[in-house]
Amino acid sequence: NTGNISERLMQLQHESNNHISTSIHVHLDHDRCMEILLVSGALRELKELADQISSVRGVLRGRLTMASPTTAHIHHVGHRHTV
Repeated sequence: NTGNISERLMQLQHESNNHISTSIHVHLDHDRCMEILLVSGALRELKELADQISSVRGVLRGRLTMASPTTAHIHHVGHRHTV
């Protein structure tokens, strides 16, 4: 039931509002939507939030991606970057 998914995701966002600066809701098609959350905070807490969101039944895919404001590099959590 998509109503339950939406309610649970909204609940998680409200519980983590101190980390979330922006949320974007995109309609992909009649049955699927994409949520994009711009967050900041301690990596451990952001990983926990990403895990909670990804574990919601009905969420098809979730990924925490980090961007460094000083280097403009984007990293997916778990990705190793060699220089």
